[in-house]
Amino acid sequence: YYNVNGNQQSPSLLLSDANIIQDEEVQCIAVQDNSDADELETLERTRSSENDIDWPLFTSLIDEEDDMEQFTINTFEKYYTRFLLDLREEPLKIKLNDQDDCGYYVPIQQSIKNLLNKPDVISYLVDNLNDNITQTKNDPDLMLTYRDGTAAKDNPSLKLYPNSFLIQLYSDGIGITNPIGPKKDEHKLTLYYFVLEDLPDLVRSMLQSIGLVGICPTKYLSLQTNRIKYFEPIVKDLNYLQTTRLAVQTFNGQLHFGFSLLAADNLAAHEIGGFQRNFNSGQFCRLCHISYQFRLTSLTDISFLPRTITTHNAYVQEAANSFNTRTIAGVVGDSPLSDLIGFHPIKSLPRDVMHDFAEDVCPLIVVAMLKEASAKRLMTYDQIEQKMNAFVYGMNDQNNKPPIIRTKHLRKNHIVGSASQKLCLFKLMPIIFYDIIDQLTNTLDIYTCLHEIISYTRQDSEDPGYLIFSP
Repeated sequence: YYNVNGNQQSPSLLLSDANIIQDEEVQCIAVQDNSDADELETLERTRSSENDIDWPLFTSLIDEEDDMEQFTINTFEKYYTRFLLDLREEPLKIKLNDQDDCGYYVPIQQSIKNLLNKPDVISYLVDNLNDNITQTKNDPDLMLTYRDGTAAKDNPSLKLYPNSFLIQLYSDGIGITNPIGPKKDEHKLTLYYFVLEDLPDLVRSMLQSIGLVGICPTKYLSLQTNRIKYFEPIVKDLNYLQTTRLAVQTFNGQLHFGFSLLAADNLAAHEIGGFQRNFNSGQFCRLCHISYQFRLTSLTDISFLPRTITTHNAYVQEAANSFNTRTIAGVVGDSPLSDLIGFHPIKSLPRDVMHDFAEDVCPLIVVAMLKEASAKRLMTYDQIEQKMNAFVYGMNDQNNKPPIIRTKHLRKNHIVGSASQKLCLFKLMPIIFYDIIDQLTNTLDIYTCLHEIISYTRQDSEDPGYLIFSP
């Protein structure tokens, strides 16, 4: 017998070595058995104590009525989600009065930081701003954004830093209800949002680009004192943002911001601007001094002076002298945003195009045209309904396809549908009723004029030389 080195060994020695090797193998097997037994015991101990998991980070999050013995891995997600929510910065609670009425405000500076720290947002802002500036330099008559209009020339932030990013606010109302329980009344809330106006149109319209500023029950904001208290921290933060620079991780330098506009429906705009909130008496317009009794008078026979900053400030002072108990030329008091840099009720509350055109004038003209068709015996109400039902809408209009106009709608002078649906119907009137449109001599000229005005207000860029009025 030879070992691995080629030397010869006796059988007795080989046997002795074999015994040693066998003893070592037995010992290794015993150790392995002990190790496996320990692992099995550990596993069983873990399984048996699954209901006794100690999560020190979530101890304070568990309700007192929760049974710790039932807190298993299956309930981990519930408390982990609550833990993550608690890590987020809470909205600022704004106490409005001694009755604990309150609203909530999401600090806008942190919201803008979070938005700008997202990939490519800074690039979108800078590239779009530079592109717009280049276009307007090549064509000074071109109007692309707020900064190209006359109001921007008086904006303090843009005067100091012309390339400041513009912050636009807007307001909207919603209704919520709790279907469970005896009280199912609808609760109305007013929400305020912000958007960076210099984002490209496609990016700006995305939900991720829109930030919540605040939320408050609508009934609380009906009082002037509550409105002032609610907007106080918002105005303070916006002014701080406009007077200081903002640093973000995705940009090497520091950024400047300026307030531009607050978009809202007519009722909300009048409330924020300090104007009267009824439109059936007095000087009901926030843009001019038209009186309700002359609202139907043709502009060829009468003219109305536009409101100015100087006269408005005088009306506000006169209303304040009467402790806001009288309406002075349509003004009931000062705006809660009066201390906001760049804001003035005359210049910062633009027209409500959606309600004024899409939900007011356009349906009115459509009904008048269809009634003229019926009066001239060109088409009956039933034939109008059949005509609309048979019309095939194109791919771009499918989402805004208007409801069928039925006889009851024409008799009540009321067209149903959303603003976009009504605007779609108005746009397609000459196509749907192509065979009779030329015979509507009483309303066709009005329709053509209104269609041209709407095309100006809705197009991407505007040339002041072709506008009847500047928006």
